[in-house]
Amino acid sequence: MSEKSPPTKKFKKTSPEVSTSKTDNFLKDIEAERKKTAPSIMEFKFNKKRVRVLSELKEVPEWAEGIIYWTFRDERIHDNWALLYAQKLAIKNKVSLHITFCRLKQFLNCSLRHYIHIFQGLEELETECKELDIQFHFLIGCAADILPEFVKKHKLGAIVVDFMPVREHLLWAQQLAERIGSEVPVIQVDAHNIVPCWEASDKQEYSARTIRNKI
Repeated sequence: MSEKSPPTKKFKKTSPEVSTSKTDNFLKDIEAERKKTAPSIMEFKFNKKRVRVLSELKEVPEWAEGIIYWTFRDERIHDNWALLYAQKLAIKNKVSLHITFCRLKQFLNCSLRHYIHIFQGLEELETECKELDIQFHFLIGCAADILPEFVKKHKLGAIVVDFMPVREHLLWAQQLAERIGSEVPVIQVDAHNIVPCWEASDKQEYSARTIRNKI
């Protein structure tokens, strides 16, 4: 008895023009939704629960000439709570907005493929920064070591950092706050989670059932 092979699946062919058109329409819809949220960043109802100040100093000093966002986990311009907060601070204090990425020699044994992905994203980020007149700085070294001097040199009045729940990154953010937190505020923003991590729980959870009732 011969075995019959399964019928060949037929795939619907989609022309490149149709695919591009759908993508363009999707992006336009997203852009329209952003504009409906608020007419400007100063009128945008920012969720303050996403923000926590890590430093001794809480307010932007009067001598400030800029605000810097240290991006690590959320390397993007749009739909970024941390960047929105940095932008709001910059507009409120009438100073320039800066973004920096601090490249480490090695991070958690990341592979070459991982670094290629990061750098391709950073190229897009730099291009968008130029279009929006935002100054982008690519620095070499650990942020806790190199940002304090960079901030002083450029008279940056606050450091906004995104949140990443990895011990190393949490330590760098804390070290940064300890080293320069008496001169400029170091502010951490959870730009990644729907519910800010520190609002969901104040301790490490070991299963979904222990955190479910808290949200």
